[in-house]
Amino acid sequence: MIDMEREFKHLTCKQIIEESEGKKYPKRVYDPFRSERLHWIKNHIEEKVSDSIFEIFSTIERDPKKHKDIYRTYIYNITRKYVIVLEPQLRNSQAYYLLSAYYLNETYGEKQMKQKLSNRLKVVY
Repeated sequence: MIDMEREFKHLTCKQIIEESEGKKYPKRVYDPFRSERLHWIKNHIEEKVSDSIFEIFSTIERDPKKHKDIYRTYIYNITRKYVIVLEPQLRNSQAYYLLSAYYLNETYGEKQMKQKLSNRLKVVY
């Protein structure tokens, strides 16, 4: 069963690192940039946005918590600096889980996306 509260919080909040008594820990805080763009997700997935330049690609990334490689698919709107992250339900499936969607408002955001683009999987037909 999908934990909708957790998913919604992930789509409307960003993670920051907070320090308390000398210890650092992650905390999620409301992000207005994510929230005001929630309605963009469906249009991007259905490819109904015609005024932007896109990169749609997949990568294999290491999951540090699960200690295994995972597949991720990105819909990257270069023009609007917007990213949607999807994970295939099965390795060769056409169905996906929505993991995240966010606006690249941090200075390192576009640099990270360029790095992911350079590591994208080559599609062979």
